Amino acid sequence: MGTAREHIQCELEAIFRRVFDDDELVSEATTATNGAVVRQSVPPGSVVMGNPAKVVARVQDMLRFWEAEMLALPWAHLIAVREGAFDPATEPELQRLRQKYFFESSTKP
Repeated sequence: MGTAREHIQCELEAIFRRVFDDDELVSEATTATNGAVVRQSVPPGSVVMGNPAKVVARVQDMLRFWEAEMLALPWAHLIAVREGAFDPATEPELQRLRQKYFFESSTKP
């Protein structure tokens, strides 16, 4: 079980992570979106996208935004206490809250 920040970091890496084996243009802790064409050096901790690639955000800013967004969800307290990625004890309540939020709520974002 990890913190909300660790879960968000894993999601960010799973979505955006690109591997540049011999490419010195992209520094450590920089994230390039799929299809980004990186033609010059990129500052550490940046998120780049586009063709040509442009810095659109900082990784830490995106993590803070997604963490705040996640913590505002009605089921955030259950995610914080569950055991692993799937916890049979909390799953029925998670499903109920998610269904209500996405399909029954008129105040969705």
